[in-house]
Amino acid sequence: MSSIASELEKDSSWIVLRINPHHDILQAIYDELYAAIVQLHLSFSAEINLGIFKAEMNHNSLPEYSVFNLKSLLEAVSQKEMKVLITIDEVINTPQMVEFAHQFQVYTMENLPIFFLGTGLYENIADLQNEKTLAFLYRAPKIFTTPLDISAMASSYQSVFQIPTHKALKLAQLTKGYAFAFQALGMFILNAKTLRPSMKSCLFMIRF
Repeated sequence: MSSIASELEKDSSWIVLRINPHHDILQAIYDELYAAIVQLHLSFSAEINLGIFKAEMNHNSLPEYSVFNLKSLLEAVSQKEMKVLITIDEVINTPQMVEFAHQFQVYTMENLPIFFLGTGLYENIADLQNEKTLAFLYRAPKIFTTPLDISAMASSYQSVFQIPTHKALKLAQLTKGYAFAFQALGMFILNAKTLRPSMKSCLFMIRF
């Protein structure tokens, strides 16, 4: 996901917003999209129509968030033939995520230039799409990743940490094939090298 987002950021026709799933997602999208428009100095006739009033495009006059105001920003982006990509890492079934999914569906039905790319554990994605009113998620393209190869991970651990094969294999098995666990465990061991020798010995005795 990060690679895709980074690649699209190089394209001037895309605005990429990385959103924290634990915050108010729609509010965060509105704030960050408005800030991105200001930063890019896009000339939407110097101002955009936000319902009953108009707002100068600067940080000091950000109108209060509403789904209508967010729609106005997306329409302004569309006028410049640009697109907005929303990325969310570790998608989970929360009220904020459900609200975002509902509104995202509305905006896409209105042909607004908003796209969503998310990652998450299978059970969390399944829990979200099992919401009765979010059936459209079943139709969304999905890429299911398989567990990492245990032997390849063990080889990497052995090479980096200069440890015996059987210990490297045991470390790899602890990750159960999860990419994040592979990275986190490796970083944990790397950081352990800065501990006092007695603590480091105790740590490796527990792990092995």
